[in-house]
Amino acid sequence: MLDMRLMEFSIVNILTGYHVQLTNQPGQSVYMSTIVDGAEGALEMFTLVGVYSPTTFYLHHTARQNNGESPKEWQLKNVIALPPRCRYFTVGATERLLFLRCIRIAQWDDTARGLLPEDNEFDLFSLDVKTSELKKVCRAKHYYPPNLVHSYFGFPPSLSKPSL
Repeated sequence: MLDMRLMEFSIVNILTGYHVQLTNQPGQSVYMSTIVDGAEGALEMFTLVGVYSPTTFYLHHTARQNNGESPKEWQLKNVIALPPRCRYFTVGATERLLFLRCIRIAQWDDTARGLLPEDNEFDLFSLDVKTSELKKVCRAKHYYPPNLVHSYFGFPPSLSKPSL
């Protein structure tokens, strides 16, 4: 992980405490963890977890604690239920927003061992990491390779596009 203030890399162990428990639950899959800069410089992590019967996804929001005795454990802050009947992917993060792509699910395909999309479109959601507020940003066509979110805000003036 790169600390942008110090311009130093460090190693962050994401499989401690709470996250070890998440990986050992039957009937669910842990997909992706995204680390963001939280309150007062603390690290916070959002872990995408899917449950397949019925198809439901959750974001497990944890924060890294360092209380002196136990070395930097991740503690659960909250669990955010995402709108149902979608397959979710984390597609980007900024200082205060996490972006999720939702492909609506029509049915489970046993022969392909996968989910069939409802149509050729996907929804893009933003999650405010401070308030846990989830907002639908837009709906777009799904292309291969999948669309990614590229944020164009928060850059220093020297890296920003000129604007009026």
